[in-house]
Amino acid sequence: MPRKLQLKLSGILLLALFWSVYHEHYSGNFKRTVKIDGIGYNGYLPALFIHDGNLHWSFYENKLDTLSVFEGKIQDFRKPYGNGRFINKYPLGLAIAQAPFWFSAWGYYGFSDHVSGYEPAFQAAVFINNIFWLFLGIWLFGIFLKKHHWRDNSIILFVALFLFGTNLFHFITFDNCLTHPVTVGLSMMAFYLLSKFISSSRIIFFLSFLLIFAIIFCIRPVNILMVPFFLIYFYWGNKDRPKIELKHLAWAFAGVCLALFLYLGSNKMQTGSWLVYTYQNEKFVWNEFHFLDVTFGYRCGVFLYTPILLTTVYLGFKSPNRKLVIGYLVSMLTTIYIISCWNEFCYGCRLGNRPMVDYYIFFLIPLLNLKWRPGKPEKYLLVFLWIFFLYYNQILHYQYRHYLLDWCDVKKQQFWEVFLQTDNN
Repeated sequence: MPRKLQLKLSGILLLALFWSVYHEHYSGNFKRTVKIDGIGYNGYLPALFIHDGNLHWSFYENKLDTLSVFEGKIQDFRKPYGNGRFINKYPLGLAIAQAPFWFSAWGYYGFSDHVSGYEPAFQAAVFINNIFWLFLGIWLFGIFLKKHHWRDNSIILFVALFLFGTNLFHFITFDNCLTHPVTVGLSMMAFYLLSKFISSSRIIFFLSFLLIFAIIFCIRPVNILMVPFFLIYFYWGNKDRPKIELKHLAWAFAGVCLALFLYLGSNKMQTGSWLVYTYQNEKFVWNEFHFLDVTFGYRCGVFLYTPILLTTVYLGFKSPNRKLVIGYLVSMLTTIYIISCWNEFCYGCRLGNRPMVDYYIFFLIPLLNLKWRPGKPEKYLLVFLWIFFLYYNQILHYQYRHYLLDWCDVKKQQFWEVFLQTDNN
């Protein structure tokens, strides 16, 4: 990466770090980062190393008073599994990514077994974990974009809009006990590693890609939907891709086995059974999809709460690589359809659409080799829209954390009554 780009990218990441720390401190979130679903995501390491030494979750009953609460109600992540056993409904992938920072926090307390695993240092470790993986992913993705002949200013513009112009910012600074910043960062790393494998044919990059994707899968198994996007990039986004050999297929199979072993192994440790559906009463209903609600609905419409993505779709159609564009569209529409079939299609209380955050980076696929340059009117319009959408996203973030927008069930009337407003009255 050229030194000028390094300095510019460092500057924008430092600005994002300052803005994130400011929001964390301002909201008091450092002391209560782990809440709601995050109690389950962050429960594996305390259970294994501080409490039971296993994943039977017996410690949880005695630690309720130390755990974060949400609107006065304890968030119990456990699901009963018979014989007095429980299983954590949330997968263990985030714990794998978080391990270095969690052990550092535990070391701060002298590796004591008299802590719960949710004290302030552990809470701060969650925030640091998110920042580390996301920023590392952005740095490597900057190198990736440079390889695809993006200009320095275009890369910086992308990073600024990606961090501040989407609701990813919300999941860095407020609901940051969830998986999305880590998943996005790891996905960016996966693109970088795959591109290094394509350009060098070195197996170490392919193995690293498989390891990263195994963690992504363990964070949220539905992330298997990312596979078509990587395949589209590999086959149609590169002219000089290496020839696939038997050893590559063997290693890919080993990567699949690793991901399944980690995910199913956690089920085995908790229940004694390998195959367990941890969400129980929650499920996909394939003939009851909510496509419009997920895309433009007031409750969780991805394009309503992150309209900047519409400009990437528009620019994507300028790509001369029609196979890339068609493959991307089919994969993205399939992903949105599957997400919209979940019986709770808005995925709980949230700002915007939570699961779609993990797929924002894939909206860039048609733009990777785009050589189109806009005329002046079009360029000015895009710049105006980008500035407005950045401002709009920051206002939405403010409205959500100050209860101007309902956390769970935004109605049309409420949305427009507070549109672009920050007055609590």
